[in-house]
Amino acid sequence: MFAQIKHQSARLVFRPVDPAKDAKVFFELFDEAATFAGIGDPAPQSEKTWEKILDQSSHPQQYDLAICLAENEETKPGTVIGWMTLTKVSPVHRRASFALMIGNAYQRKGYGKEALTWLLEQAFVRCNCHKVIGNAFSWNEGALALYKSLGFKVEGVRPEHWWHEGQWVDDIGLGLLEKDWRAHNEKQ
Repeated sequence: MFAQIKHQSARLVFRPVDPAKDAKVFFELFDEAATFAGIGDPAPQSEKTWEKILDQSSHPQQYDLAICLAENEETKPGTVIGWMTLTKVSPVHRRASFALMIGNAYQRKGYGKEALTWLLEQAFVRCNCHKVIGNAFSWNEGALALYKSLGFKVEGVRPEHWWHEGQWVDDIGLGLLEKDWRAHNEKQ
């Protein structure tokens, strides 16, 4: 489905994840434990572990994309700065889940917002989704602010759901309906 889509925004290029090629990059980019608290595992301890994770995550209803800098950026074009996925795309319920990770060095530069804006358009326009859902850790104020800025609404809280750095943290469930996404974009 994503093969016919222009995989680019103003400053970013999105390409399919290549487990063999990207394992080393993702291992270096996402070495912090916080990244992996959400999947219930400690941070992968090797490139091979990353390769296994990337191999296992690929299936027909999941779109894993490496987020790369476009040629117009000051740093090296093609540099992988993050990862995002649209998964569990249900043709019956017209719902999908998303996940987004941006390397620490590239956060707070608008890349996450640009990438997620692009992904939401694919979800609602190309994949015909009615709803997109995601989650964030309660301590991740940056992610929560980003998601809310794009129109997501908090749909629920799972108290003390994740163990993170010696304490239990809440999981915040968020959702965005297509009609709310369209209304939000009209205001922009």
